[in-house]
Amino acid sequence: MTKKIDIMSEVVLFFEHMPWHDSEELIILKGHLLLDQMLRSYISGKVKNPKYIDNAQITFPILICIAWSFADLAEINFAVLGHCKAALKKFNTLRNKLSHRLEPNISKDVSGFTKFVKQNLKLPYSAELYQKYNPLALSIFAIYFFTAGLLGYEITKHIPSYVELSGILAKSKKRKKHN
Repeated sequence: MTKKIDIMSEVVLFFEHMPWHDSEELIILKGHLLLDQMLRSYISGKVKNPKYIDNAQITFPILICIAWSFADLAEINFAVLGHCKAALKKFNTLRNKLSHRLEPNISKDVSGFTKFVKQNLKLPYSAELYQKYNPLALSIFAIYFFTAGLLGYEITKHIPSYVELSGILAKSKKRKKHN
C-alpha cells in the first residue's frame, strides 16, 4: 500500500515550479502550493483510497497533522521535527496573512521566517547560494526538503550540490521559455 517516493523527484519538482526571482507574494503562494501537493502525495501513498484525500478540501494545518500521523516517529530527530513543525506553522501564518488581507504588510514576517529557517533548518549550501537565490524561496525549499525527509521520503541519490541545483534551475528556465 505504501508507495515510496524518491526525494529527488520532489526536489526537481520544487526547483522547476518555484518562481525564484519573482515577487515575495508569488513565491509564498507557489511555495504553499508545492508543500500542499507534496503532503497530499505523501498521504495518498499511505491510504487505501487516495481519491478521497486528493479531492478533499483539507486545510494546510490538518494536512500537516495527517502527514505526521503516518511518519515513523522511531527514526525521527525530534529537535529537527520541532523546528520543521514551527517553520511550517510560521510559513502558513505568513501565507494566510498574504491571502486574507487586502494590503498585507509581510516584510517583518518574511524576515522572521527566513531568519528562523536559516538558523534552525540548515541546508548544506554556501553563502553564495543565498546571494544568488531569493532567501525566502530557499527557506521554503528548506522546510520542503526537511519535511519530505522527516516523512520518510527515500533518499536514493545524494543531496544535490549547488552546481546541480543551478543546472536543474537552468533547465526549468529553458523549458518555460519554450512553452
